[in-house]
Amino acid sequence: MAVAMVPALPPANSGQWNFAAFSCFSNIDICCYTMFCGLCAGAEYNASITGGGCGGPFFFICCCPMCWTCCTAPGLRTQLRQKYGLPTDPCDDCLFHVCCNGLAICQGLSEMRARGKYGGPCNSGTGIMLP
Repeated sequence: MAVAMVPALPPANSGQWNFAAFSCFSNIDICCYTMFCGLCAGAEYNASITGGGCGGPFFFICCCPMCWTCCTAPGLRTQLRQKYGLPTDPCDDCLFHVCCNGLAICQGLSEMRARGKYGGPCNSGTGIMLP
């Protein structure tokens, strides 16, 4: 009988990303979800960090995607990095979201899943910023 090995999660403030910025294929389900339903993935990224629901962020992204990408998303990534003591890798949060928004969302969702803070589609009330 084979025993599945589950990797241990890093400490909350390990200072290391579990997933590199350009390793979106490490979690193919999150990668495909972000690629084919980017609006939903962006809303979940927002909800997973803030602990709110997906409805408001979804409509904000629909109505003004550049505002969300340039103004809101970098702040969310900063919150994620500060919560877990992660470096600004590969570059500044704003620059990464503006140039590679899909990759930033994939990395963020993958990181939260690895740390047990992403439960899937719009699990409100599970935000990393909540106690």
